[in-house]
Amino acid sequence: MLDRLWSRFWLAVFLATAIPLAASVILGVLLIQTRVESADVQAIARQARTLQAVIADQSTAQRAATQAAVATVGRRLSITSLEALDGELPDDAIAALRTEGVASGYVVSQDDIIFGAARLGDEVVLVQRPYETPVLNWDQWLSWALLGILLAAACAIIVSLLLARNVARPVDRVVRASESLARGRSPLPLPLDGPVELRSLSMSFNTMAQDLARAHDAERDFLLSISHELRTPVAAVQGFAEGIREEVIDTRKAAAFILAESRHLERLIGDLLALARLRAGRFDVRPRAVDLGRIALDAADRCSAAAESLTTHVVVRADPESLAFADPDRVLQITSNLIENALRASPPGSSVSVETAPGRVTVTDSGPGLRPDELQEAFDRYILHDRHKEGGGRTGAAGLGLALVKELTETMGGSVTVASGAGGGSAFTVRLPVSDADALRGDQGAHDGGA
Repeated sequence: MLDRLWSRFWLAVFLATAIPLAASVILGVLLIQTRVESADVQAIARQARTLQAVIADQSTAQRAATQAAVATVGRRLSITSLEALDGELPDDAIAALRTEGVASGYVVSQDDIIFGAARLGDEVVLVQRPYETPVLNWDQWLSWALLGILLAAACAIIVSLLLARNVARPVDRVVRASESLARGRSPLPLPLDGPVELRSLSMSFNTMAQDLARAHDAERDFLLSISHELRTPVAAVQGFAEGIREEVIDTRKAAAFILAESRHLERLIGDLLALARLRAGRFDVRPRAVDLGRIALDAADRCSAAAESLTTHVVVRADPESLAFADPDRVLQITSNLIENALRASPPGSSVSVETAPGRVTVTDSGPGLRPDELQEAFDRYILHDRHKEGGGRTGAAGLGLALVKELTETMGGSVTVASGAGGGSAFTVRLPVSDADALRGDQGAHDGGA
């Protein structure tokens, strides 16, 4: 039972409440007893001094009458010498009588007594009575003390249960929802109640659950899309292969079609590999000094067939000093992805611009631009792909290109940003280290930012 948070919290609050309350009851009772007993000792000492003054002028017969009168109220009055009290009163009381002339206290014996004494010349006026606790009769007061402790415990139980419920219930809901999420089920959104910290915990879990659900839906759609797109070229290649075998299709035409479909298959397979790398969170990079202008031209040639099919032009403006310290294959992959993304966003007959500078590559399209909310999510997987698909635009890919660009750029110690003008068009800018020292600083900054 104590393995659960609410039971531990309840026990902690109960003990923290019940123990001080019980201790307060006991200490209060003992304090009352001590104060009353002290007052009783002082009272019998005053009685001894009063009787000392009364007896001082009395005869023997009068003293006997006074002793008898004192006896009627439960006291015993005796007039004796100081030496006769040795062994009857405590040593400190006898010493006080010798020096101060008065003394009071307890005599603990088989018949406990409380006494007050005052010197009268060579004699001592001694007043005694049996020691009985005036306030605390333990047989009676113990039951009252236990009742007080039980009431304190009941209050502590109620308060601790309420606190434990308010604190542990939101945490328990998060635990149950997490278990449901781990089993592949989508839990309902958690209510935002309780203290600020618990509300923040529930809010964070709801956000995480929504992100996971969106990612699962996107990946499911991606796999369905890939399956559908794989089936079409495979069926076409099989049909053309059978036509070649039966000599009913022109070989050159079939070869061109099979080559185009194989390139499409290669692109789809590349998307699958990119997805696997994004999930693994690691890419192999081999940085060295590279010419970004040369890579931009290679990327433009690589995308020339796609540009021609879309009747879109790719214009490269390369600075002769466009040097960087990066992996040339990865930079070519990044630039190609950005050009392909720009081609899909640009209308037919427009142009895509690629500009390079030291440590920088900027790809600008002629499309309608991005909204402010799209700028913040441009590099998330599937986001822009899904929006273009919903809007009837050209997609032609699985929605991983920009996410892959971001991952590769940051792996090489760089950064990527996007800007969109009011008149349309979006500019994606990749910044890369211009030296190995810059790459090292960028890599350390990325690790520090993720720590």
